[in-house]
Amino acid sequence: MEMLLSLLLIVVALASLWFWIRTLMVMNRENIGWTIGGFFVAPIVQIIFFLTQKDNLNAQDKSPFKLYFITQVALILLVVVTIIMASTLAGSV
Repeated sequence: MEMLLSLLLIVVALASLWFWIRTLMVMNRENIGWTIGGFFVAPIVQIIFFLTQKDNLNAQDKSPFKLYFITQVALILLVVVTIIMASTLAGSV
């Protein structure tokens, strides 16, 4: 189970990295300032950009943001599950 969870964590982290890069590419088309902010202060800048510009973005440009946000939530949940599993395993030894 731990091996499967580790593999899933790696896959979701790589997917999150890919969608983070894609969001930076979309933000770069709008303004380089958004891109620099998104590089250093992700995901807050991505959230602000998406909420302020979502009416101006087409469906193809919205997709990386939605998938990035989903992978971020999945990554947080997987890390929490991993911590809980590690603490229960450490407590049973």
